[in-house]
Amino acid sequence: MPLMRKMQLQAAFLLLISSASAFWLTGCWDAREIDRRAFIFVMGIDLKEDGLYRVSAIAVRGRNPDSSVGTTTNDAASKAPVMIAQGRTVAEAMDALAGNSARSIDWGNLRSIILGETLSQKGVNEIVHTALADPRTPADVILFQAQGPAEALVRSEPTGEEHLQAWLDHYRSKSSTETPAHFFVPAWQFRAQINNPGKDAYLGAIALHEGAPAPMSGGVECAPQPLLSGVAAFQSDRLRGFLNADQAVILAWMSGKAGGLVVVNDPQAPDNAPLAVRIKSLRRSLAVSSGKSTAPVLRIKIQATGAINGVNNMTGVRERELASLTAAQMKKQITATALIMQEEFAADLLGFGELARRAAPFEWRPSMWENQWNQAVWDVTVEVSLQAQGRYQY
Repeated sequence: MPLMRKMQLQAAFLLLISSASAFWLTGCWDAREIDRRAFIFVMGIDLKEDGLYRVSAIAVRGRNPDSSVGTTTNDAASKAPVMIAQGRTVAEAMDALAGNSARSIDWGNLRSIILGETLSQKGVNEIVHTALADPRTPADVILFQAQGPAEALVRSEPTGEEHLQAWLDHYRSKSSTETPAHFFVPAWQFRAQINNPGKDAYLGAIALHEGAPAPMSGGVECAPQPLLSGVAAFQSDRLRGFLNADQAVILAWMSGKAGGLVVVNDPQAPDNAPLAVRIKSLRRSLAVSSGKSTAPVLRIKIQATGAINGVNNMTGVRERELASLTAAQMKKQITATALIMQEEFAADLLGFGELARRAAPFEWRPSMWENQWNQAVWDVTVEVSLQAQGRYQY
């Protein structure tokens, strides 16, 4: 082939490639401008008396920074609107939500799903499965349990935050000692727990707290505020009850996580003044011993290190005395919380059933363990060492 002819073909080929690239890189065929989209961050799911599912969602409207479209100078109008829809299924309600909106709904930023209390009391396995199977739902979405209707929480206006998800993000950014991981449970983890006959599930609980009148408000009461109120305990996929915030910290200890305070009365302080011990580190071990004819023994062993401040004249004797008092108080709190889970909720949140199944896989049966769990006795051991003024006592 002559050299000139070859160069002409190469030039024609390069021209064709550049033309095609210019054509395909001009944009998506179904592109939507950001100011014509609504981004869903939080979704609440409630079950009504007529059997319909009611979905409520915070829809943050996108705004084009190069255009005045979608902007407003009215503070009330700029708040994130709440969208409502109903359906015979959750998927149908989500479709109705999108159909009712003048903007294109974007579910890719959904970070939290809140389950209503009535819904969870009926059972949530199918609901959670549907939400996770829906391609619109991100895989890392967090589940929460509402104390009351989920819609009331979605509609709340947290002080100092734009909307509920912004408040949750702010709360989660706090230190781990202030915000136990139990408050933020991924949906996939929860679903795995409710489908495991040897371990029950829990979710972080959110409630509306009636605010006190602000000092400069002239006695006008503040709007109810959302509050991470503790942990919701499930037996299988049904909500059985709530542990408060203090009990949630104790559940964290039982799960092997440090944090929280233990208050003891200092015998060497004037009037036995209370002393706060912060749990800095913690190790936990679980064991279960069971027989066919005897009630199982559920053993929890905690080894904790606590820190105390502002204590003068700390001697070895006094340090051991305070460590003993701290251990006794922790044991008392752990035992009380364990009995609530066992007797009131019938919920094995620590997975003792899974330990029993592993110990005797061919003899273990879910129905048999349920009866054994109700009759089980607790054996709690707590060892505490204290850190004071930079010194450790082991």
